[in-house]
Amino acid sequence: MDRPQMFSDVIYKRLGALARTTAAATLAGTLAACSMSLSSLSLSERTGSIIPSLSGSTTVEAPHLVSFVGNDAWPALKTALVTALIDREDGERVNWKGGHIVAGTVTPIATLTAGDGRRCRRVAITAQGSGRADEMLSEACPVGASGWSVTPL
Repeated sequence: MDRPQMFSDVIYKRLGALARTTAAATLAGTLAACSMSLSSLSLSERTGSIIPSLSGSTTVEAPHLVSFVGNDAWPALKTALVTALIDREDGERVNWKGGHIVAGTVTPIATLTAGDGRRCRRVAITAQGSGRADEMLSEACPVGASGWSVTPL
């Protein structure tokens, strides 16, 4: 006696190879998105990050960096900076570009404890645009539950 075909068997046979690959990739992406909050939390716990996840409400006080790259490039640099501070180990670079900046990096270079016990990060920031390249060293320390204060070195 033949077993009845399951819906998934019928779909699998009717889809071509390309469609099966696309469906598998979509499923993998959906599963990854579902588990992202748990995996990013455990990553933060392992690396000792202060702020457990990226947030649109993360504030960065860094007027010298806004002057360094300009208002048009600041949103892209801020995103890269927050990613580097929260999710990267010392020496792990984050690439960025935005506004008139065609290439840049943010690299945490040292993690240290401030006198008041806060875990601060030293970062090297590069920016290339308009035919010139610049680098700036800064120190970032957490402020409150969702912010950073960045000062030049």
